[in-house]
Amino acid sequence: MAEVKRDEFDEERERREYRRRRRIRNQVIAYVFAVLILAALVVGAVIGIRRLVAFVNDKKQEKELQEQMEEIMGISARRLEESPSEGMVQLVFVNGGQIVCGVCGYISKEGYSVSFDEKINFADNVVFRAKRDADGILWLTEPHD
Repeated sequence: MAEVKRDEFDEERERREYRRRRRIRNQVIAYVFAVLILAALVVGAVIGIRRLVAFVNDKKQEKELQEQMEEIMGISARRLEESPSEGMVQLVFVNGGQIVCGVCGYISKEGYSVSFDEKINFADNVVFRAKRDADGILWLTEPHD
């Protein structure tokens, strides 16, 4: 009888030890998952912050460019529309603070492009430098004295 009780006691002790080890293992697994999830959240937050900073910087640069355009052209940049597609050249002709003409197209399709450093007035009677590149595109540039 004492031997049976001793065996039952040993079995019960082994079951308890097994449950204790399983509980510890489960806690370690839960801890590791929590650390991984927290790391993923931190990385996601860092990426989100980087995207936000890039977005804010882009908006700031856009505003600065609009202010420069307004200063050079003498009209509100809000009255100008963005070109429908990237890579398009947009020429805007202004007279007396009013847009009188606009040309928008792809350089390769239109066959020309222009490059000015600053505002050009009709009264300046500017003579442009014209140069055709290997693709047949005519580039009009402001002559530099």
